[in-house]
Amino acid sequence: MTPPSRLLRCSIVPETTACSGVPVMATAGDDHQQRFVTGLRQHGTVVGAADDRHRLLRQIRRLINDADHRQQMSDAGIALIDGHGPARVSRRLLASQIQFRAATPRDTSQLFTWRNDPEVRSVSFNHHPIAWDSHQQWLEQTLREPDCLQLIASERGGRPLGQIRFDLDSARQSAQLSISIDSSRRGRGLGTVVLEHACGEAVRRWPELRSITAMVRPENVAAINMLGKAGFDLASAVATNGHPARRFERVFDTAVGSQSLRRSA
Repeated sequence: MTPPSRLLRCSIVPETTACSGVPVMATAGDDHQQRFVTGLRQHGTVVGAADDRHRLLRQIRRLINDADHRQQMSDAGIALIDGHGPARVSRRLLASQIQFRAATPRDTSQLFTWRNDPEVRSVSFNHHPIAWDSHQQWLEQTLREPDCLQLIASERGGRPLGQIRFDLDSARQSAQLSISIDSSRRGRGLGTVVLEHACGEAVRRWPELRSITAMVRPENVAAINMLGKAGFDLASAVATNGHPARRFERVFDTAVGSQSLRRSA
């Protein structure tokens, strides 16, 4: 169905109608509104209403008679204003309070606690608790491995938030991630923010990186939602250690530089 059009005096309304996919002809009442209308017009989401009565009538007739033009405006509005702006602003504010550092042997106890968290173990491909000696050996090897990036995320004040690990593959073009957030900090959207910015840390460590992947059990809904919000797409259904798994991937757009990410096809 072809979207209808509306003639509106500029206010917050054009932004709302663009998000809803309604083509708009807008007129501005002051310079601030004019800049707003100009920006939307440049994106193809509105038509700036002419001051001249005859030109305005021609514009209205075109909108009424040109269904393809109205559809293009509708598509452009939905693409420009997707309704998730408040969530992005919230994540940006949260990100300003988060910092990363490389893990050290001093983090042995904290990492042991995170790895053995009952909720973490329940959604891991190996449910069994990790022994202290085994954990120590694992961390010593991890910290020596040049193709492994083990990060600790914390608040600016130093309070730890969680851990993120990236393991680079042999071709040095893809890394598999593992992430866990402290149990006291879950449910606040921090996992998505930590993951988004940790990916940037991985890019800076390995500029040749082309993709980042994650293996998740299908019942791990929280992780699946987090990955989706952080720009990861479901790439395939596989099996790991005899368990069904979902492989998620975020692909780098090499055409615009190694630090820009795009969603995988």
